[in-house]
Amino acid sequence: MTIPERCSIPRRHQHGFTLIELMIVIGIIGILSVVALPAYQDYIARAQTSEAIDLMSGLRTPMVGWFATEGEWPDIDPDAITNLPAAEGEVAADLDLDAAVLTGRYVTAIRGQVNGANSARYTLTAQMHATDTHADISGRLVSMQTSDGGRNWSCGPGVAVNGVAGDAVTIQRLPSACRQEIGDP
Repeated sequence: MTIPERCSIPRRHQHGFTLIELMIVIGIIGILSVVALPAYQDYIARAQTSEAIDLMSGLRTPMVGWFATEGEWPDIDPDAITNLPAAEGEVAADLDLDAAVLTGRYVTAIRGQVNGANSARYTLTAQMHATDTHADISGRLVSMQTSDGGRNWSCGPGVAVNGVAGDAVTIQRLPSACRQEIGDP
């Protein structure tokens, strides 16, 4: 009787992942999502708020030009632009304002007014939409202000002007450039 040189028993090779490996991967994904989701929500709110800053920044140049030639700031009321009396209609025409300039995808309205007795101080305030915006900025206000006739502007949480009332956007929801201006990195 001879002994076979080698017995070949077919081996089954393992394919795929074990249950513990899959559970580890799911745990890692869960931890990453817990960290990433709040950061993404914060990013969304800041991006939506930055639209208000961009719209107000676009108004600065014509506003400063108006102030330089007229010696006073115009009041901006987007609700009245279509039915303006002659003098105010000229303001809107000279500033090239229409309702589209004063609203945006996330901004309901932008209004402006003189601050106090100092005619060099002026505030532009944007109100965020109450719907289709991040819950933390919904209906809230963002402002840009100047106190030197428009040479320097600063942005920050909103203040009520010309009948626009509401809570201010929190500092954490402002774009990073605004937070640095007010000393909150």
